[in-house]
Amino acid sequence: MDGPSYRMAAIRETFKESGVLMARPAGSLCPLSAASAFEHRTLFHVSEGSSGPARIEVANNKVRFEDWLSSVGGIPDNENLIPFTRWLTPPISCTETAKAGDVTPTSASKDKNGASADQTEVIEAEFATAASWVQRARDGDIILFPPQLYILSLLAPLLKGEAGNYAAERRAVADFVNGGPVPGEDLATFVSWADRVICPRMIGKLPDDKKERTVMTLEHPGIELKGTGRAGDAYRAIVVGNVPPGPPREVELFLRADIMPLVQAKPKVRATGSTEKL
Repeated sequence: MDGPSYRMAAIRETFKESGVLMARPAGSLCPLSAASAFEHRTLFHVSEGSSGPARIEVANNKVRFEDWLSSVGGIPDNENLIPFTRWLTPPISCTETAKAGDVTPTSASKDKNGASADQTEVIEAEFATAASWVQRARDGDIILFPPQLYILSLLAPLLKGEAGNYAAERRAVADFVNGGPVPGEDLATFVSWADRVICPRMIGKLPDDKKERTVMTLEHPGIELKGTGRAGDAYRAIVVGNVPPGPPREVELFLRADIMPLVQAKPKVRATGSTEKL
């Protein structure tokens, strides 16, 4: 579930869609530890005059991303990507096939590292804190899909964007993604972030919720990985205000123990036509 091809895809797509280049100078040494990377690493800088045309050529398959990066003296910073869950689309949805999340350390603060919209998949680039994006999704002002909402919700308490505190925030993220269960989380069901595979499962609605939102549990890794020992997140659950084929609305992350007692079980249809609750 992890490897050079996955990491290269993450770096390439990030560059193509946002202009952020997760690379380091060719010949430079990779930091010996993730903690060191979070503390000292900076992004490889390429001028907009070079990166702008390259993004278009990469998007149109006119040049291989790796070839262009090598031509400007850089190499992909695969080693400093830290796997942060992998998501598989549940059978009811056809909007995505698979999604992997990674975080990467950088010493950038106010500098946007040349980030901009590609005007195709990304129409506008806007910078805000993780907490701000989560709140806007809750209010229905923007659309965040469950994997995006999940990761941003976990990072929001750690990445507040406080001036002069960036190094401490980076260390906090490093400790979190490399650490174990949070207080209250069962060690027996905890899966490391690098190994966590989540295939959301809709289990019912919240009858007392004005919008009758649907609850999705996150512990299942999907039928493809059944019996492999892989698992997702048994500690949290997602509530979503709309289900496919429409986009998700009013998405929120909750502790599973808090939300499950409120769920109205989803009826299960038998071959005979009768129903039973899951």
